[in-house]
Amino acid sequence: MGGNFYVTATNPEGPWSDPYYIDAPDIDPSLYFDDDGKVYYNGTRPAPEGEKCDGDWEVWVQELDLETNQLTGEPTGLWRGALRDAIWPEAPIYKINGYYYLLISEAGTGHNHAVSIARSKNITGPYVGNPGNPILLTDI
Repeated sequence: MGGNFYVTATNPEGPWSDPYYIDAPDIDPSLYFDDDGKVYYNGTRPAPEGEKCDGDWEVWVQELDLETNQLTGEPTGLWRGALRDAIWPEAPIYKINGYYYLLISEAGTGHNHAVSIARSKNITGPYVGNPGNPILLTDI
């Protein structure tokens, strides 16, 4: 078996559990542990309606049940990009002062790479981008 997984330990030095594999069609995932006890899995996946071009993906989130080690509920798309025709968006989730934030890397890892930010009062959105996006650009 391969793909995305997580492991657990009561101490950072281990011992670590065997991997718990997640059935998710994505790359660059992360886990978010909310203050209400819920855990969310988020990553980057192809646009559900089909890619219009290579890299036409979205940041998405879905609740993770740590008892069954399975995703539960419906997956929700969160972000497609702040830039026109942005590709390969990826973002972890943060929560600061009651807002959920996506710190989004867009446009792959080459030239024209950018970082944007968006926030929402709800983990599933809608997320509103900073009017000053992108907040960081690579040297073109």
